Amino acid sequence: MSLFSRAFTVTRILCFLMVVSPSAWVLGQQPSMQLVIEQYRQQYFELALDLLVTIDPSEPDYAYYHGLIHYQLFNFEQALPSLLQANQVRPNDAALLQALTDVYRADQQWSAAAGYAQRLVDVGEHQQGFFLLGKIERGRNNHAAALTHFIHAAEGENTRIAQQAALAAAEIHYRNENSDLARAIILEGISLNPDSFDAYSLRQLHQNVPLQETQKLHVSLGYRLEYDDNVALVPSIGQLPGSPVIISDESDVRHVLTADVTYHQPLGNGLVAFGEAHLAHNRQFELSLFDQTSINLVAGIGGSWNGLGWRLPVEYDLQRFDGSRFLTTWSVLPGIYYKPSDDWMLHLFARLGEIDDHQVISPIEDQGGNLSRLGIFVYGRLTDDLSLRGIVEAGDNNADGLNWQRNEARVYAYLEYAFNSRWTAGAGVQYQRLDFDNVNDVFQVRRDDDINEAFVSVAYQLDRHWELRAQASRVQQDSTIDVLSYNRNVFSLGLTWEY
Repeated sequence: MSLFSRAFTVTRILCFLMVVSPSAWVLGQQPSMQLVIEQYRQQYFELALDLLVTIDPSEPDYAYYHGLIHYQLFNFEQALPSLLQANQVRPNDAALLQALTDVYRADQQWSAAAGYAQRLVDVGEHQQGFFLLGKIERGRNNHAAALTHFIHAAEGENTRIAQQAALAAAEIHYRNENSDLARAIILEGISLNPDSFDAYSLRQLHQNVPLQETQKLHVSLGYRLEYDDNVALVPSIGQLPGSPVIISDESDVRHVLTADVTYHQPLGNGLVAFGEAHLAHNRQFELSLFDQTSINLVAGIGGSWNGLGWRLPVEYDLQRFDGSRFLTTWSVLPGIYYKPSDDWMLHLFARLGEIDDHQVISPIEDQGGNLSRLGIFVYGRLTDDLSLRGIVEAGDNNADGLNWQRNEARVYAYLEYAFNSRWTAGAGVQYQRLDFDNVNDVFQVRRDDDINEAFVSVAYQLDRHWELRAQASRVQQDSTIDVLSYNRNVFSLGLTWEY
């Protein structure tokens, strides 16, 4: 062997010893904190710990590296005191905040873990912070909140974290049987780095997620038990004009049965045909005079392109009161909408209809006739957990009966907040203004009504199909005709099944 070959072989052996067994080189040096730091940064954590035990604990960085080294070796009990001590000196250090988050998460101390993870977000480590927040909420079984955090993390620049977050988000969608969303997130995650180990895990999940057709049919069946403290809409003045008899509120309890069916059929080229059926029956315990049945049927066609769309539904509505008198309405509701994202939609619509009163008391009291409306509907997601729905509409009701000809306006707003995947709460208000055109022939006063309503609700999702909901509402009508002014409180508890 040549001299050059021998020298080259010896060099290779020395290099091998340096890489595979760094202790061969380190042990020959004087221990120092700088040497500990170097071994820590090269991820030789056990060697760094062996060196650290020879260092004076009063060294400024001792607690910092003592905590982080034990954390990396999964010695969480030994790590925690030092991590807390170091965090007092370095409150914004990302490595400490991540370590404290993981230590508390491993001990299922969710609130403490979430506090440090949120601190990571606050100091600018958004991707890592959201990823850890997702893990914490998943540990709490708050899968809706976890999904939101994982999606935020998947949008960050660090490919490794992004792919791990995509995998976690896809798993949640897969468990919730949202196959289309799961597959979309998986494919996007793989594209970030097709050759990584996380991409391999994403491909394995992709093989288990079935192809899913867009759901065309939705069915909902419900039952509510309601208490109404003024079923008869007794006036709030307490007695009729000229009568000494005091009127008490007519309260009652009623059963409410509901059924809703919606269906849509894509026609191609952005077109879709759709149909809806909504049925409800109210049956009073005692005051059967106020039993009511409503049937609402809708059929139409629509289309969309790049966030812009249109709808042309035809609607039939039947309201049947106490088994005898009933009103029917035929309407057409052309509309256009703008949907810049899944989180926002603005819908402009019109309503043109014909009402038929099937039991007219007198020509003056005939509620049949023509109606016309213009309105705006808006839906928006204000935050990940808070959504808004609102309606503003106004128009005319040119009834055949003089007592019912009027202009109408309505404003409605509803906010809903999701605490987690199961609990939601909502609150809403509605204001209606009715300006009647003629002097009422009975009371000899032109009637104007202001109707104010407020309601709150709480819902609990029992599983994918069943929901339990409680609601309380307050209605106050103020009219220029005193006997038509009233207050009403309704409390309900209902169970809904959805498919």
